[in-house]
Amino acid sequence: MHYYKWDGSSCHEVVGKNGNTRPTTIRDAKQLSLVPSVTTIMDLQSKPALISWLQNQILEAAIASPFNDEWYVDGWKKHIVNKSREIGSRAAKRGNEIHDAMENHFKVQSNKIKDSDLEYIFHATQLIENTFPDYTFYAEDSFAHEDGFGGRVDLWGEDINNNCVIVDFKTKDKTDVKDMVQYDDHRIQLAAYQVGLQLPRNTRRFNLFISVSPATPGLCKLVECTKFDKYKDIFYALVKLWQAKYEYKPEYTKDD
Repeated sequence: MHYYKWDGSSCHEVVGKNGNTRPTTIRDAKQLSLVPSVTTIMDLQSKPALISWLQNQILEAAIASPFNDEWYVDGWKKHIVNKSREIGSRAAKRGNEIHDAMENHFKVQSNKIKDSDLEYIFHATQLIENTFPDYTFYAEDSFAHEDGFGGRVDLWGEDINNNCVIVDFKTKDKTDVKDMVQYDDHRIQLAAYQVGLQLPRNTRRFNLFISVSPATPGLCKLVECTKFDKYKDIFYALVKLWQAKYEYKPEYTKDD
């Protein structure tokens, strides 16, 4: 679980009684008056696409290491699970690298971008800048909302007429843009970010899908979510569910 302070700064870890850093718990959140992240709240809902992806990793691992007489059944099962987790860890690591490269680009810190990542993000950054040529962008902006949730947004921008846009990056190991699909959990997250940043109602919300497949570096797709109220309402229902489940409703405290 991830948590934020009321000033919008992250508090995903705390120092334990033994002096070592550890992940923040719900008990810590209650003691420190922290708010849960948008994604922490959304973890309460079922995610069919994620479940399908996890199942596919198990199948891929089983194909790579088929069962034979050399294995004990339980040992083979453990091996397959561990291999599938390795696949997931590599995918997460690569996704974080691409997110970091995108962040560095929009923070004008090109010296921090690895050469190996440039071909993966070049078309994605050009797509955003060409679609919104007169916007000033802000990367990795965090917030805490008085309704009891926080988060960090990959990218948002505004023009001189106060038109705003939110862009959330999603990395995919895909080789065809047809497989880069926006799901309801993406739309809920985007609506929550708009509320959290307190952006105007006419704000446009997008997912930017970026391929991390070595076969298609640079492949990307920008997908807009045009509905707002539906997904905002779903998110607030999840907020209430989270608060009921953990018996904790953060009380807004404004720093002096």
